[in-house]
Amino acid sequence: MAHFYTTGTLGNGNGFSAGGFRSVSDTHTRGWHSGVEVECYAMTDENGNEFDRFDVYMTPGSSGPGHRVLVGQVTEMVNKRTKRRRPHWIPAKGRKSVT
Repeated sequence: MAHFYTTGTLGNGNGFSAGGFRSVSDTHTRGWHSGVEVECYAMTDENGNEFDRFDVYMTPGSSGPGHRVLVGQVTEMVNKRTKRRRPHWIPAKGRKSVT
């Protein structure tokens, strides 16, 4: 077994273990004792603007029991000066931002 491997779910519900798929919705990458799971969402705000949101979870990996813990979200924010969308990290409540 490889130290790291990735599993995912395509938009149609079919799974994959690796590759260059463009329509990935969720992924879960595991090491032996730790991992990360990302859930992807296409959202619409109250003004009808579409944006992406990614919920990021810490997981116990492939060798141990446990549950996932939400560590934060990546979403989009519009720069007021340039009007360009940029990714923005929002730590989960009770978590500190790490740079």
